[in-house]
Amino acid sequence: MERIKAFISFCGADRELAQRLQRDLATAGCASWQFDISAIPGTDAWEAILERIEQSDFFLVLLSEAASQSRGVTEEISHAHYCSLNSPSGVPRIIPLLLQGGVTVPRKIVRAVRLQFRGDTYDNDFALLLRSLGIEPSPFETATGLEASSTRSYEFEAEREAARYASSLIANNADVAASFHKLTAHAKKNAGNRFHISPAQVVTESEEVTRYHASTGPGVSLLQTFWVFFGIMEGHTKGYVVSENVVMQIEASQDRRFHDVGDERLLRSDRLRLRFEGFKTLTGTPAILHG
Repeated sequence: MERIKAFISFCGADRELAQRLQRDLATAGCASWQFDISAIPGTDAWEAILERIEQSDFFLVLLSEAASQSRGVTEEISHAHYCSLNSPSGVPRIIPLLLQGGVTVPRKIVRAVRLQFRGDTYDNDFALLLRSLGIEPSPFETATGLEASSTRSYEFEAEREAARYASSLIANNADVAASFHKLTAHAKKNAGNRFHISPAQVVTESEEVTRYHASTGPGVSLLQTFWVFFGIMEGHTKGYVVSENVVMQIEASQDRRFHDVGDERLLRSDRLRLRFEGFKTLTGTPAILHG
């Protein structure tokens, strides 16, 4: 799977903490980007910022009183909010990091689940942030059953977990593995020792079905169907040709519960259930990728 991409938004007064965060995220395996470290000299600064926000999985904004007065931070938040609303997958996912108590959260992201992020509790706060980004062992990475579920106190990334679950079933469930190998046998025979399977790629097939819980407290349920693609690649002297895809169908249901504290909505728990629905027919996608 590709590395998670995160954009770090901050004001000049919080630069030292932002740089520490960027270094630690890089060490943890996250492709993090912040302007003063990552920008390429000689390029259009604002265009680079907008492009990186659009390409990121997460938008992390360090919120302090100084940041709330920063025009640059405000404009970055506005663009991240626009991208998130207009992206089919809702990315970048916005995570406000509160550097101080009583910080005013910008109106456009006031409903986003936020995290405390302070210098005196940095290690604990950073560990929670990593979990929120999905950079940790997943309960679905070693799943063997045709249905698996897990509950935790922070948000699941259902699409990412579906890819992990699909890969785990192929690796660890004998019946699923047998079906997968049968589907790939023809491509593997043709390719010989130049056979390669690309990492799982996930596409959301159906729109989210949302249900609010009026009687049991604040919450929301999501139901999605994912197509998980495994590209079958045959080696050639000038690169690879993608000859086929194996497509796995996974149904995901997600149940989030919240606390309402004043104007804030804080996540209390998130339950994710994934179910293997079977393989679809191999699809051909011929395309030479020159190396």
